[in-house]
Amino acid sequence: MGQKDKMPDKFLVHHEAELKQRIGPEHYSRTREEAQRNYSELAPQAPVYREKINRKLFEYAVPCLAIYKALCLYMQEHEAYEVMEYLVKETARDEVESSVFRRFLLRHLSRFRLIGRYYEKSLTSLKEPHGWLARPVPDEERSSDTVIAFNMTRCGICE
Repeated sequence: MGQKDKMPDKFLVHHEAELKQRIGPEHYSRTREEAQRNYSELAPQAPVYREKINRKLFEYAVPCLAIYKALCLYMQEHEAYEVMEYLVKETARDEVESSVFRRFLLRHLSRFRLIGRYYEKSLTSLKEPHGWLARPVPDEERSSDTVIAFNMTRCGICE
């Protein structure tokens, strides 16, 4: 198995203690095994994106779907969704906090509105047919402290 095949572990192993507490130690091992099996089936079917932003937006999609399907074997969909929401939130937070540059940028983004506008613009000009596409939220619909705001108009997962 290659590095990509181990992707669900990015979420599961890193948050093992919290997950065992949330889903129970008896379900943790089964979830890892089943998620890996699901991932091996789903990954070859996943689209390959050329645009960097589409690749980044899609990075969590296949591993998360693989884990979600594994969790749904023994819990209700809304419970599995709550576990996935927790995993994605914590993993994203860990990624942001592991980079000094990202932490600085996010803490001071309100001073750099131009960067936020650039990011929003990049989401409105994606060209890939099965990628994401967004529309910036007009200024009059934003709160005064909003730096980045957009509505997704096309999803790369559930087109």
